[in-house]
Amino acid sequence: MDICLYMEQIHLSLGIIALSSLFLGEKINNKKSKNKKISQEMEDDKVAVKPSRFKRVCVFCGSSKGKRDCYRDAALELGQELVSRGLDLVYGGGSVGLMGLVSQEVHRGGGHVIGVIPKTLMSKELTGETVGEVRPVADMHQRKAEMARNSDCFIALPGGYGTLEELLEVITWAQLGIHDKPVGLLNVDGYYNYLLTFYRQGGG
Repeated sequence: MDICLYMEQIHLSLGIIALSSLFLGEKINNKKSKNKKISQEMEDDKVAVKPSRFKRVCVFCGSSKGKRDCYRDAALELGQELVSRGLDLVYGGGSVGLMGLVSQEVHRGGGHVIGVIPKTLMSKELTGETVGEVRPVADMHQRKAEMARNSDCFIALPGGYGTLEELLEVITWAQLGIHDKPVGLLNVDGYYNYLLTFYRQGGG
């Protein structure tokens, strides 16, 4: 698979995988740690990092920060990993919630950020200073299509209905042969466990 080793493989033909930790094209330690950064875990465990063939990573995540600090930590660590590997971020364009955290972290580290946001959501999801390149689009359908077109792979952080809908749509597109890009879950503290159970019970 293209995203990560030490993972739980759910559906080989679609590239659906559950990521218990970060990140792309490398072996990582999936043991639980609340206080240590992923980068420190990699250093401590002397993990060899392989170059990624990806250039742009699309991240689906919530417009709120969620109820647990670990979700926010994961968003920041994901942003740091993107920067450390020279990968561009493509995301939903908001400056709030987990979207804001991951985009600001990538921008702060000198990475390129592409935000795709429907015009009707700009007043709600854009607050304060924007980062990177903001691409306004007409509606949610165009947002998803533009994000997919500009990305080499997809990762879902914790999020709500919108995040789940985006994730399932790119999975469906893969199933239909519309794209062959890898799709992954960042399963922070078991956030997506029930979704993974659904895949197993559905014969995935």
